[in-house]
Amino acid sequence: MPRIPDDFIDSVLYLYPSTHEAQEGINIGGSGFLVSVEAEQIAGSHFIYAVTNRHVIDVADVIRLNTKEGKTHIEKISKGEWVCSETDDLAVHTKLFPMT
Repeated sequence: MPRIPDDFIDSVLYLYPSTHEAQEGINIGGSGFLVSVEAEQIAGSHFIYAVTNRHVIDVADVIRLNTKEGKTHIEKISKGEWVCSETDDLAVHTKLFPMT
């Protein structure tokens, strides 16, 4: 199996059932990833999307991101803030996440 590029690994996020569990890194509910899409109208700007499975946000609504500085960013995002596919097991959220 080929090595996964570090840039891909740095875009992983984890979802937990509670803030406490996210802080402790226990009882993970699922994972996802960040996608950056260049803004066509604003040079040098990007939109950042969090992507996971729809079934994950049914049980886990707290996102944990590990930063390059070795810190964590934890944020609760309610299920209603996600855009879910009606036909696929997919959920997307637009949010300005720290990309450090």
